[in-house]
Amino acid sequence: MEKEDVVSWTAMIAACVQHGESLDALELYWRMEQEGIKPDKIVFVSLIDACSCLGDLRQGMRVHERLHAGGFDIDNSIASGLVNMYRKCGSLTGARSVFNKMDRNDLLSWNALIAGYAEQGDSHEALQVFRWMACEGVKPDGVTFNSIFGAFSSARFLCEGKAVHARSAACGIDVQTVGISLVKMYGQCGSLDDAKAVFDKLASKDVVAWSALIGAHTQHGHGLQALQLYQGMKEEGVKANDITFITLLDACASTGQLSAGLEIHAEIVAAGLESVGFVATALVNMYGKCGQLSTARDIFDRIHPRDVVSCTAMISAYVLHACHREALELYFRLEPEGMKSDRVTFLSVLEACSSLTALEQGRAVHASIVSRGLDSDTGLKNSLINLYGKCGSLKDAESLFDCMRCRDLVTWNSMITTYSHHGRDEISLEVFMQMKLDGIQPNDVTFVSMLFVCSHAGLFEDGCKCFGSITADYSMELTVDHYNCVIDLLGRAGNLDEAEILVANLPEPCSVDWMTLLGACRIHGDADRALRTAQRVAELDPDSLAGKVLLSNIYATARDWDDKGEIFT
Repeated sequence: MEKEDVVSWTAMIAACVQHGESLDALELYWRMEQEGIKPDKIVFVSLIDACSCLGDLRQGMRVHERLHAGGFDIDNSIASGLVNMYRKCGSLTGARSVFNKMDRNDLLSWNALIAGYAEQGDSHEALQVFRWMACEGVKPDGVTFNSIFGAFSSARFLCEGKAVHARSAACGIDVQTVGISLVKMYGQCGSLDDAKAVFDKLASKDVVAWSALIGAHTQHGHGLQALQLYQGMKEEGVKANDITFITLLDACASTGQLSAGLEIHAEIVAAGLESVGFVATALVNMYGKCGQLSTARDIFDRIHPRDVVSCTAMISAYVLHACHREALELYFRLEPEGMKSDRVTFLSVLEACSSLTALEQGRAVHASIVSRGLDSDTGLKNSLINLYGKCGSLKDAESLFDCMRCRDLVTWNSMITTYSHHGRDEISLEVFMQMKLDGIQPNDVTFVSMLFVCSHAGLFEDGCKCFGSITADYSMELTVDHYNCVIDLLGRAGNLDEAEILVANLPEPCSVDWMTLLGACRIHGDADRALRTAQRVAELDPDSLAGKVLLSNIYATARDWDDKGEIFT
């Protein structure tokens, strides 16, 4: 063209947007401005769509500024487009600002705002806007309901979800229109029966619907049912996609179904999806959790490019199966290559450092946590306290604990255990009392630690009070570990009769309980009781040599070898 005018520029920009070339559309607009062509209002409709498709907030704000600078009247269609653009760019503040200035909010703007809050996980605000919309007399459509169903992501929203489901039916919305969103909603809320009931009503069940139902079962620990549903899906002739395979591999990982995982892997290869990033990562996770570490590593080594999710899956697999050195070697090899570790990565790596008491490596990981800006995370700080405690660096553990503004139950338990392992029993008791003063309710792990402290510090009365308070004050069920600790407490205090009676009257005494009593017999030189106890250990665990060795030491100390031979036969 010899000379382009505003109409030709607008047509070209609109054509680019229509065919997904949003970046080219924006570049054309900036060229148009440089060439002195004054845009009209129509071009901004295309530009707003372009920014929405790109999710580019900076460009979107520039276009919005140009719209204002041009003195154009922002009618409802453009305002609705702006609300949607800000929502897709992740700026709900911007979306709400435009929305609030509209003379009359249309259905498109309401839907955009509800979808924005749902996408950002703000279920409460999404529901509030939905109710506000009803008060304004705006009738919702299928898009509205699909968005609001996506906002209900936990069991606490099940009642609201059911109420909105009933509202959609009352508005004449066909189940086929919102069925998949309903299956996902009921699945996220943990109501699998409702999810299946909606699924069964769908006249047409495509791979997305099947994947939603399979995912719902996998998410709530029903991996075997998820695999059974997949068989039904295949019988219906529906082919799985990458999302289906990822969900199925998660089901195999959670249930340890290696044979099913191998079959699914073969289907993935046949579908040509093995090299797809998220599918490959799911394979690493499945093989890792099923104990096939060499296969997991082989797949991991073939992933290019690797992301933090795939790296974390491999490291976590090593840690899960106590291959802590391999986990650290992989982490310290990948970190210099630019792996941006996240919270989950660091938790696994810190567990490996704690298990190996690798203090220097732990300090290096701590430095990386700080550099990533994650040092305020309570879970990571708890893991660091545990690491420093196990590595003997009590000062570092104390420093972290003292600086924490938000301490949860795990924080207090970690600090109690750390002091206990360092022989600071009195301080452990002080921390326990401070924890209760701060309104933190102890759990079974807390009481195991406290009973251990009382036993090893010789605080018999405190230990008995602590044991009694488990059921009396906190209405908690006593565990095997609680009983084992109190048996040790009684034994160390010399109350062997009470300890033996307690073990004998346990609902299901195990060899560990009797071994604890046998250890007390050694402390107090009670050879006769030791023989009875060792016999019970041998009955419960015939292959164990520990009880026999301990009994031998008791008799050797007492110089009384008569009648002991029968325990070794």
